[in-house]
Amino acid sequence: MTPETMLTFNKIYLTVIFLTVFGLMSCDNSTGSGPDPSSYFSISGTLKNPKSLAIPSNAKLYVVWMVSSGSPDYGYIVKAGSINSITNTFSLTLYTPPPAEALNRNELGIAYIILSTASIPEGKLLDDDILNDSTTMIGAISDRAIVYVNGSPDTANYNRAWVKDFNFKTGYNFGKGWYNPNPGFDGFMPDSSAIQLLISRDPDDFIFPNWT
Repeated sequence: MTPETMLTFNKIYLTVIFLTVFGLMSCDNSTGSGPDPSSYFSISGTLKNPKSLAIPSNAKLYVVWMVSSGSPDYGYIVKAGSINSITNTFSLTLYTPPPAEALNRNELGIAYIILSTASIPEGKLLDDDILNDSTTMIGAISDRAIVYVNGSPDTANYNRAWVKDFNFKTGYNFGKGWYNPNPGFDGFMPDSSAIQLLISRDPDDFIFPNWT
């Protein structure tokens, strides 16, 4: 190998090393991109089936956003999640924020999670008796709700002081029932305890706080 060839070879070799190291450093310094926590919601938990009811194969999980800021009141339905009756578990993920139609005054969203054998289309549902239908509803996460704050909790709270008082954050939250000791509506407080989906055909077994 001539001196000129050796010099060219060395230049190429050093260039390859430099580009490789630079590429690795770029990867190490990358923060990556993940879902925005304010627009992404995921929960999982266990099934509580004290009456050992058979869960029909056509039972589906639904997120029911309760909207009372206009007239008439209505529910906004999103189908999401799945259950596993063998392992007695469930999981649910929402990949995007709720639409404006699912929010009260485009500020506050409250959603209950139910298990139903009904084939419910997604979108606006004027009949909110779905929460009391013993013929199709077979389960729900009782006394809990998804709470979505569209903006600052200080202002975008649909005049519900508990949103600010309990330090709910902008975007998705999960809450358990808070019961007002004074005259007025109840609400929610942040909750991170283990989540159970109660299996029952008796609507009286489920608690849905009277927040509005």
